[in-house]
Amino acid sequence: MIVQGGFQAELLLRVFDVQGRLQRTLYNSRFEPAAADFAEGQHVVVWDGRDEYAEFVPAGAYVVHMQVVERTSGDKHEFQMPVVVASRLER
Repeated sequence: MIVQGGFQAELLLRVFDVQGRLQRTLYNSRFEPAAADFAEGQHVVVWDGRDEYAEFVPAGAYVVHMQVVERTSGDKHEFQMPVVVASRLER
């Protein structure tokens, strides 16, 4: 996922399965204060396909959910994007 920088906001980026169960928190600016303000430009957040227990998730459909709360106004913006995890094909 590519995150556009240059904003003053709290950012929460999580991965859920299609049943709505949290699989992994990829980024939470509340717990990473040094990186809470992204600089100008785009930033790439990579998910390695593992859950919160460092186990690979099963192949299937997942939802990446991003929540942004602007610090000055308190406005909340939420974005969702589907992602598919597939297994490698054997040669």
